[in-house]
Amino acid sequence: MFSKVVNAFRSATSEFTEALNAAQRSPIEDLKQTWRDIADYVVHCEQEDDDTPADQTNLPTCFGAIVQVLQQEEEQHQGETGPCIEYILNHRILDQIVKLGLHNQPPGLLILTLAFFTEIFARIKQQLLPHVGVSAPVQALLQGTTAQLRDRPELNRPFMLLLCSVCGKLVDNPALGDLFVLHASSLHDPQMLASKPPTHLLVDAAAAVVTSADWHESRLAKDALLVCASLHSQLSQKVMLSHSLVWNILADHFVQLYVELPQQHSDTSPAFQAELARLSHDRMSAWRTLSKQVDLTTCGPDLVSLYTLVAWLGFLDEVASVNPSMGQALATALLERALRGVIGKKLIRVSEDVAYSTTTYLTICLTQIRCELLLRAFVVFLLGTPTSLTLSPDAPLDLLDAAGLELPETSLDVFADGDQPPMLYQPFKALDTQGAEGDASGAELRKQLIARCDDMSDRLSTASLLLILRLLTSYHELVYWQLLLGDVHAEPLTDEAAEARQAETSPARALVDGLMEVVPTHLKTDDSEESYSDYIVSAQAASQLGSQRCQRWVTQARQGLEPWVTAARSGDPGLNDTVAGGVAGVGPLAYRCSNAFISMLARKLKRFFHQPREMNLVLTAILTTLVQVPHVGLKESIMGSNETSVWAAVKTLQEDLAGRAGRDKDLEARVRSTRANMINEREVDDTAVGRVCQGVIFLEEFCKELAASLLVNANQVSLS
Repeated sequence: MFSKVVNAFRSATSEFTEALNAAQRSPIEDLKQTWRDIADYVVHCEQEDDDTPADQTNLPTCFGAIVQVLQQEEEQHQGETGPCIEYILNHRILDQIVKLGLHNQPPGLLILTLAFFTEIFARIKQQLLPHVGVSAPVQALLQGTTAQLRDRPELNRPFMLLLCSVCGKLVDNPALGDLFVLHASSLHDPQMLASKPPTHLLVDAAAAVVTSADWHESRLAKDALLVCASLHSQLSQKVMLSHSLVWNILADHFVQLYVELPQQHSDTSPAFQAELARLSHDRMSAWRTLSKQVDLTTCGPDLVSLYTLVAWLGFLDEVASVNPSMGQALATALLERALRGVIGKKLIRVSEDVAYSTTTYLTICLTQIRCELLLRAFVVFLLGTPTSLTLSPDAPLDLLDAAGLELPETSLDVFADGDQPPMLYQPFKALDTQGAEGDASGAELRKQLIARCDDMSDRLSTASLLLILRLLTSYHELVYWQLLLGDVHAEPLTDEAAEARQAETSPARALVDGLMEVVPTHLKTDDSEESYSDYIVSAQAASQLGSQRCQRWVTQARQGLEPWVTAARSGDPGLNDTVAGGVAGVGPLAYRCSNAFISMLARKLKRFFHQPREMNLVLTAILTTLVQVPHVGLKESIMGSNETSVWAAVKTLQEDLAGRAGRDKDLEARVRSTRANMINEREVDDTAVGRVCQGVIFLEEFCKELAASLLVNANQVSLS
């Protein structure tokens, strides 16, 4: 009994002595003792084969104590290097911690090591990465952990937290990104380049996790990639462009997400179909906030796949926007591996259901994209590339020249057996010059897309028209050239035609008056001044947007009689973009366009009274958008007096309506009843007779909208 009391007293005395000694130790002594405790325990675990998980031992407390000592020292020395950090750097303590962590004994030690380094970079304000005693172990930790990610998914989140903390240190000093480039010397040695190509540890680490199904892990990897893509270091950029698989990985994951979408529209839920319609018109908010916008746990599989694809595309759009050279590499990979490689094959399928789904998905993609480089990739895919047009660069070439960068002609990535061979990255002008000898794929898709706008299936026709509208509202030069301007012909006017044009008091006013007469007065159901005013306001905003977006390429002077000449303002104040003055040495010009696209629009317009209202709404939006582009050749081709113009189709429609009004005495009453039902959101007759009544109403509104656009463009209307 007495011996037990003595032992208890000795134990308490020993603990008290240790606590007293600890209180009397300096921070550097605490640091040394903590490090000895960690090393001794790890050795004990190896010798005794102790498999106790690391988080159930005293190791987390020890690692936390080291961070606390370093943080307190930094505060005392006001950001200067103190004895503790010098001890760690001089004795390569971090190297030893990394070796122990990668050995992962006891189990879970690697996770603790990742968390320890994350805390170091998060809490220590001074820049430690330039020290070789820090950068070297971080390199080893990144490289060793990346190799284990495939077999140990539990490492993903702590690893991404560390990666983001490291990338955070690069924001203030981008040059530090070069510290994570391995085998950089091989860039100057062709023989070594083949055996040891350079690699960027941060990019490879983020690429390994960016496609994770876990939303939080993927988001952290995306943030890290965005930081890497924005680095202005020449070495880092060159390695990322020439020797990184990240662009292929990003494009291939887009393909994976796309093929997970329902390919048969009949198999989708009503909620999915409603969301398809919404996303075809509205852009989803930032991809980072998807989990806050939508509760994915309550969504069906089809909706989850749709939201995931749209969020991924939003991320790609942001990556391509942070750096023009990176955007070019990503756009090229997306074009070759995703669009042409997979989606194009689905788009040319004969099945109406698959074609409809693919067309709708592409419309959603175009609605979400804001980066000009990604947009160009989609445009080249859908419409092909011209053989005689030098496009305005979407990213200034001088930015790349100033950085001393040239996009590589080929990729020297080394692939494992069975992997898909790397795509060949093209020069910066790749998306302009691909298909210079005739892009059969793009030309065939363009031809098929225009044909499907006039398909027997109203659903497929409407979807194809909506895709065309999304392309037009991007105001990309290549869209207008491939659909219309490539076939616009400028011809000198005869002397009689030139005199007649000079005698016109106001060509714009004549067009407006003609539009106001298309629908007979007794069939008009809304002839108030307020409705005209609303259309004027909308047309003003749309025309300003069109002018801003198209100014880069519309105002470029071209040689000869091409329709890209900058028109001299004529003496007619009512039409500010008339080319009555013509081109020097040529005289006044007349523009004419006759191709499959303009012919399709004319045919659709002539069948206005027999088509569903959804189709007519998209059709009129396309025509109004075309008129709002400040391009004289385009406008005259559409609204000119030649027999192939849309204006000629409008006059034919006017004659058709006049004949119907003469034969059907009850047409006026039915039109007014249909208008009342539409205003009060009551069911509307969708039979052949009902479609005629709806067509009359939409035609009236379309003529007012088109007239407002012509007036705004011609007279530069300004409303206060």
